[in-house]
Amino acid sequence: MSDLRQKIFVGFAWLTCLTFIGCGGPPSQQTGGIASPTTQALSRQVQEMDTEIKRLQDTKKLLEIEKADLVKRAEKLQSETRTLKFLNEQMEKQLAALAEVPVERDMYKSKFNQLALETLELRMRAERLEKVLAIIQAANAATQPASTQPTSQPDQP
Repeated sequence: MSDLRQKIFVGFAWLTCLTFIGCGGPPSQQTGGIASPTTQALSRQVQEMDTEIKRLQDTKKLLEIEKADLVKRAEKLQSETRTLKFLNEQMEKQLAALAEVPVERDMYKSKFNQLALETLELRMRAERLEKVLAIIQAANAATQPASTQPTSQPDQP
């Protein structure tokens, strides 16, 4: 019987505890379905946080798309930069090859001017010599006797 008494005593203790603590469900059920202002405020905060989370997730997706676009643009710019560097190197090589051209051009121009001057001097000398030759020929023609001058001969059969 002592066993039975212990069980009754423990059961009674539990009932007493439950009476003081309350054995209802959540607070909204205990008050007859009306939520307390604290619960409503917390529910509102949860909804606001859910909305904020969704907004941030959408923003994150947009930023990821923008990041992908920026990565593509960066790759394209890198490719264009490599192409421009290559073209720049080619132009530098061409400029290095053509750097001596103005010097050669000036040398040939100077030589051309020198040869043009020599040609002019030779023409002037040739004209003077032609004049001297004409004077000498005129003097020779005047000093030679008429008999020594060649005459036209009739055609012989």
